Amino acid sequence: MQKSEKIFPIDMRIAQFYMARHKVSMFWAEQFIDHAAECGFNYINLCIYGCIRTEIFHHMPESKSYSKEEISHLVNYAARYGIEIIPNYELFSHAESFLECPEFEHLCELRDGKKGRFSDLKESFCPSLDETYQFIEGYLRETSELFPSQYINAGLDENFDIAICPLCAEWAEKMGRAEIQKQHVIRIHDIIVNKLGKTMMMWDDSLEFYPEAFDNIPRDIIMLSWWYDRKVPAYAHLGGPKINCFDFHEKHGFRYIGVPATYNFQNIESYTDFAKKYNPMGMLLSNWGMMTRFNSFPMMNYASYLWKDGISSDEAQKKCVLHFTAPENETELELLRFYFREGEHEKLPAQPAAYANGELSCYEYQKVQLARALLPLVNRKLAEADSAKFHHVLYEMQFNLRSELWYYQLRRILSKWSDPKADFTQWDELKALREEIRIANDELKAFFDTEYSTPIPEFFTVTDVVVMLEKIIDRSIKRPSARIRISYPARYGLGALEFLIRSKQDRNWKSLGKSYGQSLYGYYQDCTESEEYLFIDDSVSEVDKLKILYTESTGGVCGYAACEFPDSDYIPESIIETAGKVTSPENLLTEGRYHSFFGDGERLTIEKNLHPFVHEENYVILKMKKVIAK
Repeated sequence: MQKSEKIFPIDMRIAQFYMARHKVSMFWAEQFIDHAAECGFNYINLCIYGCIRTEIFHHMPESKSYSKEEISHLVNYAARYGIEIIPNYELFSHAESFLECPEFEHLCELRDGKKGRFSDLKESFCPSLDETYQFIEGYLRETSELFPSQYINAGLDENFDIAICPLCAEWAEKMGRAEIQKQHVIRIHDIIVNKLGKTMMMWDDSLEFYPEAFDNIPRDIIMLSWWYDRKVPAYAHLGGPKINCFDFHEKHGFRYIGVPATYNFQNIESYTDFAKKYNPMGMLLSNWGMMTRFNSFPMMNYASYLWKDGISSDEAQKKCVLHFTAPENETELELLRFYFREGEHEKLPAQPAAYANGELSCYEYQKVQLARALLPLVNRKLAEADSAKFHHVLYEMQFNLRSELWYYQLRRILSKWSDPKADFTQWDELKALREEIRIANDELKAFFDTEYSTPIPEFFTVTDVVVMLEKIIDRSIKRPSARIRISYPARYGLGALEFLIRSKQDRNWKSLGKSYGQSLYGYYQDCTESEEYLFIDDSVSEVDKLKILYTESTGGVCGYAACEFPDSDYIPESIIETAGKVTSPENLLTEGRYHSFFGDGERLTIEKNLHPFVHEENYVILKMKKVIAK
């Protein structure tokens, strides 16, 4: 066995099991614990949030929550393997399991009709109310007794709705938002440490927003330092100045744990290499909700090889593939290794416009060829008797590969369906593909019911794609009479550009929707130029003006936009108006690799999140001219 230069000397190897936003069966939870034990994990971070039914909080239905007996069963089951379960609550943001219940809306920061910064979901506790802390303490008292572990993970991550209610807004005006963050952490610490006698953990991403708050919070809090990009030398979560959290925590006297995710091999590898230069007390492999055997088990093995066995990343990847698929030669090994490097694969989109671009980029072309090569190999492995132990991993891999090929097939067919200039005659082919997807989707549901002992959550299925195709076939969804083609020289930006049109007859702007200009559909990570489409409905027969609007937090690019009708196009003629920050708006007049930049860039992301009530409108209004299509 090839050894790395240094076996990772950590005491805590933590796997994350997510139970919060969809109910999982005890059978699946036991299977996860079994595999964690095989991999040498000695802790499990159990994302339970507010999903345990208690005396103080019994308002969630049984279909979405767990009894105390079920949780005790898991804790005892894990203890047989020497695994300690750490409960992961969410005690600031992501607390919708509590706050979406009408009985507890009054504890929410967004009460009384207040709007959130990025959504209106009731998910953030209000720190100005003493009743907030009375409720949290009561819930923790009832549930923490189910967990013998000395640790409680309080969550406390990603709260973007601080200082929205009048009480908190006044508090922030006098003392600053960092003071609110600090005081909330201190009060939660008092409950967990001083009243319950536990050790507190928390996610550390608020360090990027409120570094001064961390100067004044208790040093016995263990920081969970997460980062999910592919390379992790030093980082910032939301575009602020680079920050080395490990270095910060060591200088400020905090203990800390590194947290990569099951998204891809490279994130785990680069975070491990980074962490070896410091002294973390452990590593935590996180997984956020889309938990199946395929997207968790191989990554758990890979992390274990790096953290426990100390072998090289190259050898660890090969061992993962050999463990789950038993390739017969070096070519099969490398093909499967290439596919295994991505831990999670997004589901098919259920919006017709997602398939309007029929042309493949160079990267997409490579991806479809790989999927075509891999599917027969996986099919053969599934048919082999010796694959029985990990048939579930292979089956899920097969479904992912089939989904990827369906995606490209639908791109080829629906790009013609959505083209107002094209005659569409491929109804029989579309019906046959719809039937293939429907049958496979039904098989997936039956597989999930057997392998996970619970009905499959809808977000795992492609049911919505089947419904979309049925509506297209029965004409409930009409072919678009026109569409706007948007060219992007690169995929960039946080948030989306909105496209609005106006005709001479109608003086009101009509929104066509938002376009992201980045890898929205999940099957590839592609930074090449691209085209996307938004549909124009029958009520619009001509286009006089086009407005491209950006109101998000960082910036976005756009190269060119033209409206396509059956017999004509509308293309940019001149710039009528610009507002806000738009760099090189004149580039929108020329089709090519030129582009315009909307917004002020990621440099001000942190400032915008700290001052979210400034509504920025960065836009260009273009005069459009009609040209007869050739």
